[in-house]
Amino acid sequence: MTQSNASVEFQPSLVHGTVSHADGSPVANCYVSVSDQNFRELQHAYTDAQGRYSVSLEGATAHNLWVGQSIDGQYALIPQARQVETSRNDFVLHAGINLGIEAFDSNGTRLTNAAFRQATASKVFLTDLDDLPVEGYFGALAWFDSGEHATDWDAAQPAFIAAPGERYKLHVQWELPQVGKLLFTLDNEGEGYSLEAAGSRLDLNLNAEIARSSLAALLRASGAAVPTDEMNRSASLLLQGEMLLSMGGLAVSQAVADLTESVRLSLQAHEELLIAQALESIEQNRKGELEIALVGDNGVPLRGARVTYAQTGRDFLLGANPMGYRGSYDEEVGTLMQDAGINQSHVTARWGLLESSPGEFDWSNLQEFQKIDSQISVGMQLMGALSLWWSPNPDFRPEYLE
Repeated sequence: MTQSNASVEFQPSLVHGTVSHADGSPVANCYVSVSDQNFRELQHAYTDAQGRYSVSLEGATAHNLWVGQSIDGQYALIPQARQVETSRNDFVLHAGINLGIEAFDSNGTRLTNAAFRQATASKVFLTDLDDLPVEGYFGALAWFDSGEHATDWDAAQPAFIAAPGERYKLHVQWELPQVGKLLFTLDNEGEGYSLEAAGSRLDLNLNAEIARSSLAALLRASGAAVPTDEMNRSASLLLQGEMLLSMGGLAVSQAVADLTESVRLSLQAHEELLIAQALESIEQNRKGELEIALVGDNGVPLRGARVTYAQTGRDFLLGANPMGYRGSYDEEVGTLMQDAGINQSHVTARWGLLESSPGEFDWSNLQEFQKIDSQISVGMQLMGALSLWWSPNPDFRPEYLE
């Protein structure tokens, strides 16, 4: 594709470029927003018929660009956002579908985009059926039942925009009364969510989908020809909750209560099933027979001798983290964990603390705070654990990466 805006000279205060489809054709009338490091919009523009845009700024050197095209409150192309420091920035947008998320709190109040992000701490992820990350954008749409455009980001409906023709799982951190805060997987009873046509839309009720997916996971794990009482009760509450949801109004709060109880029953039955399977597996795979023969110096078997034995180790690893306050290693806590059978420790490599300046390393967090030598000396095996390098916390992400 021939580059547009070739005649524009580099100017530190000018941000420009092109927006095109995957086939190279221009995306006209595409919204381009330029914001500062705190995501406050500085300027915006729309692409012309050739997909070109140009925005003038005063003194900005680093900024964020958001590029997307909303038609009637939803998207036929997956928006893109990136942090840039260069004048010219070109974008290629791929076809997208809209997965809207409707969620109600325990009082039956429907959550706006802003409220949903606060309730979930924005821990909302899209994956394929193998739980691998996929291309997508966590954004917002106009509410499916309002006919309004998503001009107010905070008041709009939370949504994922993803590629058409694929099957997806949705993973959401969600807190339920009497259940707790968990990362729930929504997977359409194992089939995933999918739309074929670019620009098409599927709206998911989070409360119902959590209940439906939790029950389906239990049924798959049990393989039971005859459902248990807990399964039947969970299924009944799911159907009742979905019916009340369809009625709307004052029925919604009772629907949420029924769906929450369905989830609780499914999770409780699933946990009991896994414990029973684990105990059976221990009997079959973790236990064996030991025969000890005691003989005297003359080789004659000894009768009536008292024999005691104790397990001193295991062939598999069982790990934990942390073993002290805020990720530190506390020897007293470590000893208690070992007494409970823990033999592996997860160590967090915090980039911001290990290399706060490029090329300058400080290992004190590992050696003095997490005390890896002490852990090794008492027999702990170490494994590098999840390090939140994309987190805004400077302990994990060095400030020079900003």
